[in-house]
Amino acid sequence: MSEIYNILYRTMIKCNKNKYIFSNKDFRDLKTILIILYSNDDELKENLKEQIMDIENKYNSPEAIIKSILRTLKNLRQNKKQNVRRLYHD
Repeated sequence: MSEIYNILYRTMIKCNKNKYIFSNKDFRDLKTILIILYSNDDELKENLKEQIMDIENKYNSPEAIIKSILRTLKNLRQNKKQNVRRLYHD
């Protein structure tokens, strides 16, 4: 878990040094990722961890890693909302 935290932290620092422009929302989303990783939702946490590791192996640039992680978070959130809706509508 701490390795993922370190990956995200190092990536954010690299992006700042390389003058990549990320919005405040992007950084809030990254913080949300870290909160999820330390949360009690094991299913979401495991899914996110696996996807982050895949992303890091796939991309070289910090900007690509962060943007891909943010897309992943958005997709995970949408899936979670859909699952919750299904529970209430069944």
